[in-house]
Amino acid sequence: MTAKYQTQAEIRRVFVRHWIDLDGLTFGCHRETVRVAGALRPSGGRPLPIDAAFLDNLENELCRIGDVRRVHFELKNWRRDASGSWRCLAAAQDAKAEDAARTEPEGLAGLEGLELPALEPFVLA
Repeated sequence: MTAKYQTQAEIRRVFVRHWIDLDGLTFGCHRETVRVAGALRPSGGRPLPIDAAFLDNLENELCRIGDVRRVHFELKNWRRDASGSWRCLAAAQDAKAEDAARTEPEGLAGLEGLELPALEPFVLA
């Protein structure tokens, strides 16, 4: 196995060890940089707290892999702000979705007693 594939296998082990869902995540290593893209979610329905400290620890652990010096994240649900701190985008999106759900009607809720007119059957000729 070449060094590139060994490095990728070690990266995968780090994600699996932290119960990170690999379905929505892509990663690769080029020279000394690991690029991680997608949505970072816990796997197997585990209620793992993914927060800024978790991401910092994950980055540090990835940097401890032999050939890795830098980790570049392009996550859908997390971003670094100008100061380098992690900000969760999913929490903001979830709050917007909850607000929208409160203001929009519940679909067919409240229509239980509504009677519909009878339709006459028709035959196609």
